[in-house]
Amino acid sequence: MIQHHQSEYMDSLTPTRRENDELQKRRLWIVWIMIAVVLWGLFLATGAWLSSHDWRRPAIVMGCVFAFLAFWGAMLASRRGR
Repeated sequence: MIQHHQSEYMDSLTPTRRENDELQKRRLWIVWIMIAVVLWGLFLATGAWLSSHDWRRPAIVMGCVFAFLAFWGAMLASRRGR
């Protein structure tokens, strides 16, 4: 009888196929948004480079983009752990 209850509990924790598909779609959207943020950062870095031809300006722009993405990724990872 105890094993029966444990089995039901484990089944309730296992995501269904539909929930899995929704999670995959959500993750795919997040990946595409992150790619768009990188492309936008490259666009801004190109403008920073063309304005003065100083390599530090686009480096700062891309550093900020990657810092933002790293922070966002860390927050998503911490949320997944709950």
